[in-house]
Amino acid sequence: GWLLGVERAVSDPAGLPGRPWFRHLIYAPLPSYAAETLPAIREAAVRADAAAARAEIVRLEARLERAAQEARELRP
Repeated sequence: GWLLGVERAVSDPAGLPGRPWFRHLIYAPLPSYAAETLPAIREAAVRADAAAARAEIVRLEARLERAAQEARELRP
């Protein structure tokens, strides 16, 4: 239903850089299995790669816009 549609909208089939099997752009586990929020953005920031961080912010923004659209269309 509704929540599943929104969750899918914030997932990207390309996955995370270096970890394509993790597709959710809001959260993913670290190698230690501790939770990591905004993983692609955080990992780019840790690497001090500003260009990659900006690109990931743009990708997340597009997915959030899609999720908002899904939420409006699939309103319970």
